[in-house]
Amino acid sequence: MAASSYDAVADLYDAVVTFDADLPFLVEAARAAGGPVLELTAGTGRASLPLAREGVELVCVDGSRPMLDVLERRLRDERLAAEVVCADVRDLDLGRPFPLALFPFHALHELVEPDDRARALAAVRRHVADGGRFVCTLHNPAVRAASIDGEERALGEGADAAGRRVELRGRFTLDPATTIVTGTQTWSVDGVERATVPVRFALFAPDAFEAEARAAGFEVEERFGDYDRAPFDAERSPHAIFVLG
Repeated sequence: MAASSYDAVADLYDAVVTFDADLPFLVEAARAAGGPVLELTAGTGRASLPLAREGVELVCVDGSRPMLDVLERRLRDERLAAEVVCADVRDLDLGRPFPLALFPFHALHELVEPDDRARALAAVRRHVADGGRFVCTLHNPAVRAASIDGEERALGEGADAAGRRVELRGRFTLDPATTIVTGTQTWSVDGVERATVPVRFALFAPDAFEAEARAAGFEVEERFGDYDRAPFDAERSPHAIFVLG
């Protein structure tokens, strides 16, 4: 992605974004790949650190330099190794292929325009080796849309490295005509508002993603509804997890 709206809260991000249900799935995919792994939208290392701890040879890409600064500090603190690259996924050109590329945590939805997704998928295709795999995790629109009602909600709370209390609240609305979600996240530290972050993403359907992926040269090998590899159910599955080749 391009420079992130999360730049201003990079130092707070890990205190409240603690989702980890996908990590065993990603680690298993990385082990099976048997070679270097390209992680896209790596951020501050939510998935990067667990992968690096498993000895995975890793290239971490993100468009936010402040987020990557946090990742690099965390790698140093744990004496872990990974290559870190600040780049827009849509224009990525590392000049080498990978047996596995990961696009986790529903990040592709932040590319709202189909042309931007097409550019990103074409860039990923250039970086996946012959016989390699691309794992992309998406929202299930039917399930995700049910939690978007324009009301402000608590999204997370935790302590940062300095012991400060970090709170995250958000308010989002969905335009059913465009399937675009807009809203804001409010980040507070010890009860004092620190930053308001704009949010915008598109709830495109899994079938639409399949068509876009095929146009980029991928074939769908597997599609799951959760990280336990349950079959995808359009009405109930919390996620749409694609393994492409």
